[in-house]
Amino acid sequence: VTGVQTCALPISKEKTDVIINAYPAGEEQILNLAGRLMKKQRFDEAISIAKLNLEARPNSAQSFEILANAYLRNGKKQLAAIYANRSMAAREKPETESKD
Repeated sequence: VTGVQTCALPISKEKTDVIINAYPAGEEQILNLAGRLMKKQRFDEAISIAKLNLEARPNSAQSFEILANAYLRNGKKQLAAIYANRSMAAREKPETESKD
């Protein structure tokens, strides 16, 4: 089977933890999936995937950028602006900051 499969949304916190632990993927893979969903105009699913990535990587500038673009394309300009600002702020932070 080729392409991205449809998944039930939204994904609960418990299922998010199971997915992250059972199917570990690098950030690049997750963001590529979100990008493919964006190209197919599946914005709600791209939003869910970007948020899933933020569960594991809370300072991901790329995830915030995807959220900003997805919300903008969905007509939610206020949310798009919030996530665009978060993306810029995350890019200003050094990557070496600890979550501890």
